[in-house]
Amino acid sequence: PLQTKPGFGFRTRAVESRERSGRAGVGLRRRDLDMPSKSLAAAAGRGGRLRLALPLCGLCALSLLLLIRNLQPPPGPGDDAGSVAGSPLPPDRSILVVVAHPDDEALWAGDFLARRGGSAHVVVAAGLGPGWFQGLPVSVTSTRRREFRAVESEMGFRGEYLAGRDHGLVDRDLDAPAKERIGDLVCGRRWDRIVTHGPEGEYGHPMHHRVHDAVLSAARRCCRNADGLRVFFPFPSASQPEWTPGKVRALELYGSQKNVIFRNFRRWQERIVPLREYDLEDANKFCMQKNLKNPKGGYFCRMGGTTPAEFEESFDGTNFRGEGVGC
Repeated sequence: PLQTKPGFGFRTRAVESRERSGRAGVGLRRRDLDMPSKSLAAAAGRGGRLRLALPLCGLCALSLLLLIRNLQPPPGPGDDAGSVAGSPLPPDRSILVVVAHPDDEALWAGDFLARRGGSAHVVVAAGLGPGWFQGLPVSVTSTRRREFRAVESEMGFRGEYLAGRDHGLVDRDLDAPAKERIGDLVCGRRWDRIVTHGPEGEYGHPMHHRVHDAVLSAARRCCRNADGLRVFFPFPSASQPEWTPGKVRALELYGSQKNVIFRNFRRWQERIVPLREYDLEDANKFCMQKNLKNPKGGYFCRMGGTTPAEFEESFDGTNFRGEGVGC
């Protein structure tokens, strides 16, 4: 029958039938009631399908959340949950290595850790994105953390992954919680040796600069002996240096960074020296040779355009050689 326009004062049987079905809240058609063999979803009509769909959508969302959570590696000793100021200090380690990123420990100290890993406590200060990972999935950061844990197992050191953000190529200071934890570690016990980035940040990475400054500032605060401070002082060689098998295996475990490492740094020879023996002018020359100086931001060699004396003034009472640290 034809459906009348609203307001005419009478209704068709078809309209009344649909309204009664709607008031019942089920939306069943009469012929559906006579067909018990129909599935529940078909018999329930639109309302029933909606009630069934909502729980299924919720189940799908819960499954997706669990999948994303499983992408994160389980917390290890000293992982993000425990890597805060006041956390217990490692009682069985005599060497403290503090780096900016996962893979820095293998690239700049891989040969050293292959020999001394069992005595080392390695701290990654800025292992969380966004940094240069901005725009990429969160799983990229999780991947690097899992790779770091694999290298920890391979080399035998005890790793600690701080919840500090990687500001990438923007020259910003370390997050306060990461700096505080570094201070606790440096000052909390008498280490036989403390190793970190050099003042020039090897090839001029801003986060390398900031980690060096944080370690040096903490050592000055608690009067650590400058002779115990060691820094990375690598140099590019004319031919590929002979890396130890342990270092090569560790670097290969960083699958997400493997191409970058072996393409850009394969000619860099690892070297760790006491801070007092760090040659700032040579370090600046090596940094400049990489052609990474960029006045608009990004990698930069801090000494560029300054004298050693002018550069030292930026260290607030302790020069880049650590003089004054021993109090």
